[in-house]
Amino acid sequence: MQPSPFSRVRARLLGSKMTRLEQENKQLRRRIYEQEAASPPPIPEASPEELEHLRETVRTARREGTLFELAADIAAKKQQTGYYCREAMLEALKQASAEGETAEDRMRRLLMPAFTTSELPERFVRGIEHRAVPSLESLASFRGQLTSRVRRRQKGHQLPEWELDDKQVSRQFASEIGLRVPEVIEKNAPLAALPLEAGTVVKPAAGAGGRGVYILRSETDILNAKTSEVLTSTAELKEIMQKDLQHGRVAEDRWNVEKLYYADEDTGEPARDIKCYTFYGKTALILEITRSPETAYCWWTPDGERVDTGKYTGSLMEGKGILREELDAAARLGAALPAPFCRFDLLRTTEGLVFGECTPKPGNYDQFNETIDIALGEAFLDAEERLFQDLVNGASYPYWRNLL
Repeated sequence: MQPSPFSRVRARLLGSKMTRLEQENKQLRRRIYEQEAASPPPIPEASPEELEHLRETVRTARREGTLFELAADIAAKKQQTGYYCREAMLEALKQASAEGETAEDRMRRLLMPAFTTSELPERFVRGIEHRAVPSLESLASFRGQLTSRVRRRQKGHQLPEWELDDKQVSRQFASEIGLRVPEVIEKNAPLAALPLEAGTVVKPAAGAGGRGVYILRSETDILNAKTSEVLTSTAELKEIMQKDLQHGRVAEDRWNVEKLYYADEDTGEPARDIKCYTFYGKTALILEITRSPETAYCWWTPDGERVDTGKYTGSLMEGKGILREELDAAARLGAALPAPFCRFDLLRTTEGLVFGECTPKPGNYDQFNETIDIALGEAFLDAEERLFQDLVNGASYPYWRNLL
């Protein structure tokens, strides 16, 4: 049966209307996809109660003898969830690309912070050869860079900053550059042979993080630099040092004794630690620490602005600021070392600036918040490029070579 003339007219009108609606819908969808990318939602913070519950679950598993089974299950679930999320985000990018480059790049900006460098699918960087894809800055992780350096050390690569992990070597390096170094009274001695005298500091010959460091203001006033606990006798000190060895807080029974420097002799405050996160001559972050009456911290930018890093949030202080000579000293040390990063630890004392030590791998570097991790990661990449250019142009690094 043939459609009536009326039916044919109606179909034409409806078809025209549907076509118009489809075009409008397509244009609206295109406008939506071309809008500026929204920021990814912040990672929800777990409550302290939830975190403590999780930790207690792990502790309970240890008591019940199921710790490794629980850990294996957690690791497997994390890997599986990560795989599913990665595939879903990759599919989201593919679907957005059907709407054009603007929509595809918007999706890139939205999802990029959710990936680590090793997780990022190639599709997210595709096109960088011939056009400017959205910035990969969020992948410039300090955590990732340091972990890669540790892996290279594990493989036996020569990493100049690790040559300075030895306290005696680093002090020779600093002294040749022209910095004042601590007066050493005893070095590499066993506990039984140590001169435990007032006005000295006892440190492990090889150690980090303040573990096993004791400040003898007098024989009855001995400060644990790590915990701020005050011991009242050298006998008590020896007992605690033995426990440091037994519990692995100090690896070897080899100790150094140095002169004690003060920040304020009247109050008995020991020298303040100034720890400079330096990237081939340029310091990006500074940590100021006081050890008395209790350990407290303050983070600074090189411009003298206090900054939140996510570390030591429960033990922050206002701090006294950063001195130009401290930044200059870190710059000289960093520029003389052919490495993209090293932390230089200095002492601010009543007798002036004193070099402390070099730290190629700062403790708990994973605890920086994302903003700081990315900023330090970018500083690391920039330092690598400056170092490469200087090496190509014949830089010789005589102070470092004198140590070899």
